[in-house]
Amino acid sequence: MPTNRSSSLIDYLIGIKTQLNADARMSYEMLQQRDRRIGMAFSHLKSEPLQQVLAWFDALGQGTGMKQPAGITGVRTAISTFLILMGIIAGLSAAMALFYYTGEQPINVINVLAVGVGLQLALLAVFFLALISRSRWLDNVLSGFNAARWAVRLAYFMPSLKNSINTLMDSNQGTINEKIIKWQTISWSQQFALAFNFALLVCCLYLVTFSDLAFGWSTTLAFDSNVVKQVTDILSFPWKTLLPAAVPQLDLIDATRFYRLKTITMGQQENGLLNQAQLAGNWWRFLFLCLVVYGFIPRILTFVYSKYKLSKSIRISIMALPGLHLLIDRMNTPTVATNAETPEVSSDLNQESISRPVTALTDRNCTILHWGQPAIEKAELSNWLQKSTGANVLDMRTVASNNSENLSDFNALSGLSDRQVLAILVKAWEPPTLELTDWIAELRTHFGNQTLIALIPYDIDTQSRISPASAMDSKTWQDFLRRHDSEHIEFHGARR
Repeated sequence: MPTNRSSSLIDYLIGIKTQLNADARMSYEMLQQRDRRIGMAFSHLKSEPLQQVLAWFDALGQGTGMKQPAGITGVRTAISTFLILMGIIAGLSAAMALFYYTGEQPINVINVLAVGVGLQLALLAVFFLALISRSRWLDNVLSGFNAARWAVRLAYFMPSLKNSINTLMDSNQGTINEKIIKWQTISWSQQFALAFNFALLVCCLYLVTFSDLAFGWSTTLAFDSNVVKQVTDILSFPWKTLLPAAVPQLDLIDATRFYRLKTITMGQQENGLLNQAQLAGNWWRFLFLCLVVYGFIPRILTFVYSKYKLSKSIRISIMALPGLHLLIDRMNTPTVATNAETPEVSSDLNQESISRPVTALTDRNCTILHWGQPAIEKAELSNWLQKSTGANVLDMRTVASNNSENLSDFNALSGLSDRQVLAILVKAWEPPTLELTDWIAELRTHFGNQTLIALIPYDIDTQSRISPASAMDSKTWQDFLRRHDSEHIEFHGARR
């Protein structure tokens, strides 16, 4: 198993996608030899397809001198570092403001709870709402609360990062889908929130330890001490059994209510407790645990969860790349070479899997799908197919490459009857490509297993006349279907 990978999974996603696109222009035989050689070196990872694919990409880079992916990792690291620093600065600033104390007036507990509990719970609600949102409009609204969105927009002004950010955040490019973008931005926002709460907590602990703070509570609303006691009891519920000293008692609440108008407390009026700074400082345990329980710990959990979902989304996207299942098949399927001195043998292969029964095309209505530009006039191809297979050709279409427009053109054919056939005509002398493989797979997915799809290779003789494929070319195409487990695609060799 490859170790010491410096690149992240998202770099592998982009790199593997680029490599598979390049492989689509190579012959199948070259790819089979290359990938089988690498696959044998990592055969112990056969039960872990993703790890085997990552090992294949690493080995391919080492063997060809191909540069390993690193650009997106640099952008992600830069944005993460920026957000962590901004979170720390924001947390320290919030702590200095909330715990600002000159000795003239006590620190208002209500303000600390509003930021340390109220704001935290509100932002957690936004987080969970973003998880369940299925509305693009709502996502756009919620993104206004996401610090990562603003960081990305600022990063656009850095020319060295702009191109990489476009690659990372543009779902229209197809490699990185919207789910990855969603979890990447959520993960970044949780990094910011975690850094904020960590800095707030550390600064609070520092000020409590190395300075003399006095706390009280004050509000314009007509709240008496019993209402405040109910609120503190609710907030203290998670730790009231383990740390009862951190639960404010009614005498503390009564003694520390103050009015800014006269800068006196209720305790001074009733019990002469104004100078008892120790009593006023007893709030710190409660406030510190509120910051831990309602701010710091939830952000650890949301950060870990968002990182997990991001990693899972990237792994799923890697395994869903077009052509990847064929790559895994080439790595794990023994090659059969006619000119090999000692061919590689697999117990999985047998004669039954090599030769399969085919359905007669006689009198079947047939639509021809020609892969690539025809080597001869369409009318001649149509007449040749009718004579050699006995099929009734109704239509003929040219498929230039594997893209979504091809399948959209076939929507008109979706009403084919069970008796109708899709005949894929290929030039026998051209080697099969991964592009053709992916297109056939999409074609089968589009039409389902009820429609018969036949692969028919043809040749052109020395007099520019159509002829059936030679025995060697026919075997190449038969092996191509067998190796890719195209059990619902029949091979038809036209009659000579």
